[in-house]
Amino acid sequence: MDDFLASLTGLMFVRKHLHSAFDAKSRRNARLTSTEDVIGHRLYAPGDDVRSVDWNAYARTGQLHVRQSMEEGHARLTIWLDNSASMEVTAEKWKVARQVAIGCAHVALQQGEWVRIICLTAGDVLYEGRGEANRLVQEILTLSAAGVADYTVLEKIRAHETNIIISDFFECEFIHVFQNTKGDSHDVRIIHILASAEMSVPSGESLLLVDRETGREQKVEMTSGMKYAYEKKMRHFLLSCAEACHSHDAMYIQGTDEMNPLDLLSDILEGR
Repeated sequence: MDDFLASLTGLMFVRKHLHSAFDAKSRRNARLTSTEDVIGHRLYAPGDDVRSVDWNAYARTGQLHVRQSMEEGHARLTIWLDNSASMEVTAEKWKVARQVAIGCAHVALQQGEWVRIICLTAGDVLYEGRGEANRLVQEILTLSAAGVADYTVLEKIRAHETNIIISDFFECEFIHVFQNTKGDSHDVRIIHILASAEMSVPSGESLLLVDRETGREQKVEMTSGMKYAYEKKMRHFLLSCAEACHSHDAMYIQGTDEMNPLDLLSDILEGR
């Protein structure tokens, strides 16, 4: 884990420009001269004071970023982590999900942001604060995957903050995700993590399928026709998830248990 955290050095959390009650004048007058006032970065938007541009960030990324001050009130990150039993269908799937959560939270904390980690099984707050990165890491590493995800807790998504949702989204009704997300007041980033074995199955074998969340078992003869039907349904599932996100201007990233979490993090943090 120390090597993973060290690899996060130099990464930056870039925020979507969120419209709020603060008008352009108050943004232009934000106190950005004191290092203590700067709590994060977001992409430059028309009307921002050019004095707030972080030219060092521009040199690294080729994009204009502005420093955020306490007055903007946007430097809050909530990570909704699915810790249901299906997330541990393979050890690597659960490992990738937790590392993505740790990576996002750790980078945000290093920028002085307020971070919350909320479990999707019961809506319990696993961590909330603006420091204690070591405690956050330990809380996530010791979190077990068990039970059933309750996606209705996502109805509590707050406006004017960044929300990262990490889940396999099985049995998810996306209405719960976007019920309270309207206009430009939300920054929602969906991280869809699946095991490779969930996306494609071998044919010509007798498989015992087990629902990790309910314990229900079903024996299936995986003929070539069954394989085709299963993978077609999986493609439809992924497409419907992506379309739901895009229609609500939410970022959608699909990853597997075979991916390097750092490859996912670069896109997540940049909001691409």
